[in-house]
Amino acid sequence: MKTILQELQDLSINNPAGYISKDLFSHFTLNKLIDVGNRMKGIEIVAGNGQLSTSLRNIIWSSPRPSTSLVPSRSSAFPDITVDLLISPSFEVVFDIFIKNNPAAKISEVILKFDNVRAKMRAENNTIIFEGSDFDFQRNIIRLPDAEILLTNNNIDPLEASHVEGHLGYGVVSQAVSASISKRHEISLETVFPFLNFGKSIKLAILQSGKFLGIIPTETVTLNSSASCKCSDGNELLLSNTDLTKINIPSDVTPNDNLGEVIIGGPVAENKNPLTDFGQRLKGDGEIGTYIPLSFAEKMVGDPMPSITFPAQDDSGVIGYNARATVAFKDPKITFDLIGGGILLDVDLDINISAYCDFEIFKGLRLPIGWAVIIPTKKGSIQMGFYPSVDQSGTLKLKGTLNKSDMGKYAAVVIGVGTALKMLGVTSWLGFLIDVVLSGILSHGLPIKLKKEISKYMANREWKLIDGLPVLDLTKKIFPRAPFDVDTNSLLASVDFKG
Repeated sequence: MKTILQELQDLSINNPAGYISKDLFSHFTLNKLIDVGNRMKGIEIVAGNGQLSTSLRNIIWSSPRPSTSLVPSRSSAFPDITVDLLISPSFEVVFDIFIKNNPAAKISEVILKFDNVRAKMRAENNTIIFEGSDFDFQRNIIRLPDAEILLTNNNIDPLEASHVEGHLGYGVVSQAVSASISKRHEISLETVFPFLNFGKSIKLAILQSGKFLGIIPTETVTLNSSASCKCSDGNELLLSNTDLTKINIPSDVTPNDNLGEVIIGGPVAENKNPLTDFGQRLKGDGEIGTYIPLSFAEKMVGDPMPSITFPAQDDSGVIGYNARATVAFKDPKITFDLIGGGILLDVDLDINISAYCDFEIFKGLRLPIGWAVIIPTKKGSIQMGFYPSVDQSGTLKLKGTLNKSDMGKYAAVVIGVGTALKMLGVTSWLGFLIDVVLSGILSHGLPIKLKKEISKYMANREWKLIDGLPVLDLTKKIFPRAPFDVDTNSLLASVDFKG
């Protein structure tokens, strides 16, 4: 049998989709029917003109484990948007009719057998609606042997007994069964799947041989921006150190001289385990889930990252400088983590730094000392991971983490020398360039700004995927988990609840 992921791939292709377990729908139908039966059992109800009473003796199932399954809708004009929830197996509802206030004085039994009991479901305006039911039933009304004597002794007209029998057998019981499973319930898909706007045109599909209801949009699906985290800075990331000690100090410099290697500090990878550090996660299918194809994952986490510019300037001293550092985020690539079940965003870092220094000969006259740049010899890159994570309330969110951080390798290169270089001296200028200008940018300014921007970017792509509460049976104790399935083209993120 195909997995849910594979079934939704076939049905929805490049559109996101959702699914909900039929067990969650049973709370509105089968569980309610059983609960009503348990509460009504044995309660005396005065019937007819008040001389007779009736009570529910029992609901008898033809097998000990009643259940539900999703089946094609019977006699529907719109099979793509309607599905039936079939209650199995058949069951009998047994009522006793007796002399008022004397349950032992039984007049008759009314037995109704219900088969092929179905609750109706349909998709309409981004909502799943439960409304209506149908079933097959047979009635059997049995007048007990001593009934005539009991009726005569209690001055009750036998026609009154027939009236009560007919009332139960031909109306009130079937109406009560229908009412218990066909009361209108609405499940807003916007509430269950907050990050998606499914649109008004939705098909319902039966998945896993009737175990799950597939929600398949037939028009363009868009992201609901209100479901993304409006975080300011995100989590605090650690910083690696900047290393400027490898810069050479030559006796003289000319354009294109390489001053040595530079290691630029930056954010440190968090090294989180996606299977343990985001709550309980495992490979599998949950009770409520969403299918995310690769093309839609790109919309969720692949927005272009704005370039970072960090200027530094001081022309108030004898030696002045004007420096600028830029970081461009290039060539983003979205893939799926086939082990951890998340979305991966790989981005190249294009870091460039330039610095100009001048020397004040006397007030109002400044002469250039030199120009230097720091250029990449090996470009850096980062990898962000976004993993579904469920909290105790049953809410599934996409949580970001920094999986990898490679700041690359760089060289400090002289671009040009100015007339004031000989006045100041090479050693003094390079000492100033390293200890003041580059140290300030590379040890503090640029790394701190870079880690804040990366953290902020991840935080603002933490989408609220699923809210399990609208379809959760709150009578059970909640132990939420976040099962997932994944391949190279799509991700299945889900929630389940274990009591």
